[in-house]
Amino acid sequence: MKYSTGLIFMVTLINVSICSSMRELDFMKSLYPYTGIPKPIFITLVNRRIYQLNSECKNETLSDATKAFCESTDKSLSLLVNWATSKGTKGNNQTVVSLRDEESLDLFEFYEQTVEILNKVYPHLNIASVDDYSTNSLASIDIYHFPKNKFQALIDAYIGDIILVCDYEESNGNSKRINMEIFDSLTSLSKEVQNLSGNYWIDQHIALRALDQCLKRFAILIKLFRRDFLKN
Repeated sequence: MKYSTGLIFMVTLINVSICSSMRELDFMKSLYPYTGIPKPIFITLVNRRIYQLNSECKNETLSDATKAFCESTDKSLSLLVNWATSKGTKGNNQTVVSLRDEESLDLFEFYEQTVEILNKVYPHLNIASVDDYSTNSLASIDIYHFPKNKFQALIDAYIGDIILVCDYEESNGNSKRINMEIFDSLTSLSKEVQNLSGNYWIDQHIALRALDQCLKRFAILIKLFRRDFLKN
């Protein structure tokens, strides 16, 4: 199954040896715990965020201060892309960026800091952020105090990450690493959550119970995807 994400495929790795508080980095680290995050994947993560930022900030009704913030954030993210592209030391016919050196630590810290600042502005723009919800924190989510649109965004964020990984692995002839049944279950779950609603109090209460079931299933599907990915 082919997905186009505009990856520039190269035999390049970013080795992540520390835990990340950022959802997407935490997930990628869990999928590549030994080899490190492939550099094309990391660069595409940043480019994806640039695209999302530009999509949200193209509204002409935004204040001048907000437009200036968007422009400043775009420059920071673009710097990250250039930095990650040029970063590396040659060895064993591969270019790797090891988190054992200070510059690599600075790279990831700068990305997390940039996103953290971005997420402080997003609430003022009525944009839901799910960057704080790593794979380890899914079990702690209280669905009764977690907006449905945010849960929907969280599922779709993981689906987007998996599509990115699918594209990369298929380009390297490793499509068997991807359990497409689980991927299809996640896309079906996203539609299920989208369609859940209730017009009356009792219906809303039952809908929340259904969302709770969906959340539990979502956490298990992510675990199963990772398990099967690491097997192959």
